[in-house]
Amino acid sequence: METLGMKQKELAIRSGLTVQSLNRIFKGEQPISHETANRLELVVGVPASIWNNLEAQYPAAEFERWAKL
Repeated sequence: METLGMKQKELAIRSGLTVQSLNRIFKGEQPISHETANRLELVVGVPASIWNNLEAQYPAAEFERWAKL
């Protein structure tokens, strides 16, 4: 978000998401739904398909990270 020059609260307001929801997404505690991906696309300009692909890859990446511990 720093590269966007936007604070988390501003992203929440612009996207219609709560700050709490964004916090959970950033921590990997909440998945990025298709609706959320569409909202983020409108605000930050990153296509929803990229957000959706990142979300689809997250469980495998987490497992890999966990397996290395």
